[in-house]
Amino acid sequence: TCDYLDGDSVLVDFQRAAAHTEVLIGAARFGQAGVSIMDKLQAIFDTMNDASFGGLPVQIEMGSAVWAVLRKDAEIIANLDKFRPVGGVTIERGVAVAGDGSKRYKVGEITIGGSSGQSVELFVNNETYENDAGVQVRYVGANEMVFLSTPDAITGYECFGMIVDRDAEYQ
Repeated sequence: TCDYLDGDSVLVDFQRAAAHTEVLIGAARFGQAGVSIMDKLQAIFDTMNDASFGGLPVQIEMGSAVWAVLRKDAEIIANLDKFRPVGGVTIERGVAVAGDGSKRYKVGEITIGGSSGQSVELFVNNETYENDAGVQVRYVGANEMVFLSTPDAITGYECFGMIVDRDAEYQ
């Protein structure tokens, strides 16, 4: 919602389905007994691919708390592809940090569809920004994941334009 100083407001709606945001609570969280991270990832991949204007993801950005659970998950470890150069799951098995000191770093890949499928890169993202109150806030929360695709992988529209803003005297 864009609120103007004169009291007018405009809602910008990208028409993203609200059901595409998932919150894992109670006994459905990663790391809890009976919860399959691989099944959840598959369900999210399917949702993204089946959505109107959808496509397969190419990256997963996750907070450090998600990575702490994911890298120790027995099912993820069982699917590690240690012998073939393509397919399966590859993750860092030691301490993972960015070599250049950045707060975002790659920790592995998951291949959708086996060795001939698409690779989805896994990143830990601990980057922050300063909000209006001067407080550092994470882009991706410690317990959050964001699944990303590319404009080529989806059939929507990438649009750019000027915001006509009366409060800025149309500059």
